[in-house]
Amino acid sequence: MSSDQQYITADPHIIGTTSYDFLKPHFSSAVPEAQPAVVGTASTADHTLSLQYSAPSQHPSSTSDSPDPSPAAPIDRKRKRERNTEAARRYRQRKVDRTSELEDALAEVKKERDELRLKLARSQAEADVLRSMVGKGH
Repeated sequence: MSSDQQYITADPHIIGTTSYDFLKPHFSSAVPEAQPAVVGTASTADHTLSLQYSAPSQHPSSTSDSPDPSPAAPIDRKRKRERNTEAARRYRQRKVDRTSELEDALAEVKKERDELRLKLARSQAEADVLRSMVGKGH
């Protein structure tokens, strides 16, 4: 891995729903053109997010290229993080609930299987008794 490239493993369920703004470097430079641009790619096959830092552009930047940091940005980021944390908690709870439901269903099916095996054994024993009675009757 080169020194200008970072790899960050991400949960496949979070890719596409989470902003990776917190991964961007924070610079206190007064000249916006001096800040490196972040180019990110995500791959769901290997669940890896690759961040590459490119050299600063030689072209003058427009106002859309470098948004002014506003005081609301940290609050928005905090709210976004809280929403993401809550969503992750709900996802984990749904996963636990689903596992519990599947375990309950499995226990029910095993119980039914055992009851059917017992019923089959009784029926086979009864059939053997009836065959022996028919055989002695001739």
